[in-house]
Amino acid sequence: MGTNDLTQYLFAVDRDNELVAHDYSPDRPVFWALLRSIAQAASAAQRPLSVCGELAGDPRYTRHLLEAGIRIVSVNPRYIAQVRDAARAALAPAT
Repeated sequence: MGTNDLTQYLFAVDRDNELVAHDYSPDRPVFWALLRSIAQAASAAQRPLSVCGELAGDPRYTRHLLEAGIRIVSVNPRYIAQVRDAARAALAPAT
């Protein structure tokens, strides 16, 4: 699932249009509710779900993706270490 297009379609925003690009943001509850719903549907159908796009490679959103039920991401190689570290931190037991 491509998060760049999903975000644009969900919010009817062209991220390259400077007049509306400020509305291109996954930092809204409805976006994460949609991702949770999609992840639940994929799980119920016993289908794998992989997320790609800028959001997948942004360690600020790794915890949100995990909480939404996303376990597979396609990431630009230069961000792999950062996303892995963020996932480890998110999954680490609370002390």
